[in-house]
Amino acid sequence: MVRRSWTLVRSLCHRGGVLRLVKPEDVRDADVLERFRASLSDDEQARISKFIFEKDRHVRLVARGSLRQALSDHAGGVPPSEFRFRYNEFGKPFIEQPAHLAGVGFNLSHCDGLIAILIADGSEVGIDVERIRPMADLLGVAHRFFAPPEVEVLRQAPEPDRLERFFRYWTLKESYLKSRGIGLSLGLDRFWFELDPGIRIRFSDGFHDDPARWTFHQQRIDPHHWLATAVAS
Repeated sequence: MVRRSWTLVRSLCHRGGVLRLVKPEDVRDADVLERFRASLSDDEQARISKFIFEKDRHVRLVARGSLRQALSDHAGGVPPSEFRFRYNEFGKPFIEQPAHLAGVGFNLSHCDGLIAILIADGSEVGIDVERIRPMADLLGVAHRFFAPPEVEVLRQAPEPDRLERFFRYWTLKESYLKSRGIGLSLGLDRFWFELDPGIRIRFSDGFHDDPARWTFHQQRIDPHHWLATAVAS
């Protein structure tokens, strides 16, 4: 199987779905890369070719090829090249072909040195992975993008914990936004997360969603990255 050629790939059972992590710099086998390239649509290949730097083209090739391979594995061996996607007005992708897999949800995220893919039944699936990095104006960024309860928790957090909690909020909020697939129209300050004792999402008055239908998972997957997933029931 292709994934045996990857030196760092983890496929994990994740609440009825699959979470796959890939380090693009470890995917250098020429045969694997050629299979990835051959599996992509003309549109995917054209978009990849627009990147100026080879490193960026490589990351996008590995990301799209890994996504198609993960969908193929999840679907019981449907060839990766047979998947066709449609996109809503906000750019969220859905499976169009094979038609019998239209109910399978998927999402992809990548940041410095890591690609994360989530596949689960149902269209409302989201994932985000972020590299933990210093923030020059952490509270200022939080005031712009977070809800007041999250900002207050960050303000009161001890300095060593503040950065960690910031990225926990950030990845959770991104995973929820990506699962809904309607962009920033939701309003970032109209929903927030409570992290203790477990992850819970809260909505402001008039927000049209039910917290009970959401399951969130979060993990610090290595010393440098936080990952969060959102799956609706």
